[in-house]
Amino acid sequence: MKTCPKCNASVSDDSKFCTECGALLAPPDESQRVATAELPKLDATENITTSETEGSPEGNDDQEDAQEEVQAGQKKKMMIIGIAAGAVVLVAAIALALYFFVFSPQQSSQASSQRIMATALQDQGVVVIEDAFDQASLYTLETKAEAEAEAEAQQQAAEAAKETPLYLNASEMLYTPIYVMPFDSVSASSVLPEAGYGTYVASNVMDNDASTAWVENVSGNGEGSTLKFSNSNHSVVSFNQIALNNGYGKSDALYEQNARPSQISVFVDGTERYVINLKDVNYFQGVYLPETISAREVTIRINSVYRGSLYEDCAISDVSFAVQ
Repeated sequence: MKTCPKCNASVSDDSKFCTECGALLAPPDESQRVATAELPKLDATENITTSETEGSPEGNDDQEDAQEEVQAGQKKKMMIIGIAAGAVVLVAAIALALYFFVFSPQQSSQASSQRIMATALQDQGVVVIEDAFDQASLYTLETKAEAEAEAEAQQQAAEAAKETPLYLNASEMLYTPIYVMPFDSVSASSVLPEAGYGTYVASNVMDNDASTAWVENVSGNGEGSTLKFSNSNHSVVSFNQIALNNGYGKSDALYEQNARPSQISVFVDGTERYVINLKDVNYFQGVYLPETISAREVTIRINSVYRGSLYEDCAISDVSFAVQ
């Protein structure tokens, strides 16, 4: 018989484990017996606890089983996570495939169909315009013939408005205007020869002097006679006011004796823009134009006159173009 080194229980010599505490028994030799004799005796509680935690093969088996269960749980958890991640990737791949192989071809096909439809409509004379926000969306407006007819009508209306002069009435100025003459030359359709009262050349309307005047020299009362203003360097001038000292303003007697314009037309670069009705007064009178005019050449034509008491000759003393 031999003694268990942990619980001091007696066991047979051929036993490898203690039948009481389950401790592993060393081969019987002298040193083991000496060491066993010197070991303190433990109480039953300590023996049972120690054998359960350290020496029992059953305890070791339980620990191994527990570790295996933990490892199996971890493997199962990792497998679930891997499956979930794979499912997410698979769903994303399917979504991309649907977009590229289903929706995108449909959109491309729709746009292509609309372009084909637009081409067919245009071949039939229909005007098609692409929407600014969606170039694939096409909107039919009107037939090409109607569009061209409307454009032509608008162009004709604009040309007619430009060709139709604007009628204005001159107002007597309550003060002598600041004389402005942006042109450096003037020519007349005709000039009355020099006489006892002086010269009647066209440049007299540019001297800001009412005692001098331009007087036409055509048969009749001067209707249709013209004054043409321009610059020698062909520069453009701007103005929005025209003022005239009408008639022969040297004296009230000469004013009454000679004819003076009652209506004039103003041509801007060859186009009749304004028809101005003048007052029969021996003083400056003028009109404010509805817009600022820019021109290289301005022509004033006498349309009708106030008849003179003695002479048929028509006179204008001064002309001014200003920006107010």
